[in-house]
Amino acid sequence: MPVTIRFATVDDIPAFVEVGRPVGWIIGTMERQFYSDLPVASVIHFGVVPGRRMSGVGLRLLMAFRQWAKNRGAFELNAGVSSGVEMDRMGRFFKRLGFRLTGGNYAMMLRLDLSMAIG
Repeated sequence: MPVTIRFATVDDIPAFVEVGRPVGWIIGTMERQFYSDLPVASVIHFGVVPGRRMSGVGLRLLMAFRQWAKNRGAFELNAGVSSGVEMDRMGRFFKRLGFRLTGGNYAMMLRLDLSMAIG
């Protein structure tokens, strides 16, 4: 399936927002790593609300971020899955887009009492 990459415009808002609520989001950064002088773009957080998954929203968000990074001279784009949710599906999604598996994510619980973290 051919993909056209372009910057988002005001006309694209309905694809990412329904009744004033976002249906997908992406937060990313670009930086030089300590081991290289080449700039690397990284997806920090990426998500689509459950009811809109598999609708193309995630693909459009990721492709827009990819273009943003390319336009700024990124050498590589990194993305990870740290939620532990739908790992196989997310792996297939990223591999279809040309990503390769380069490592893994590990998590350590630091606080069992979540009441202190809220509010």
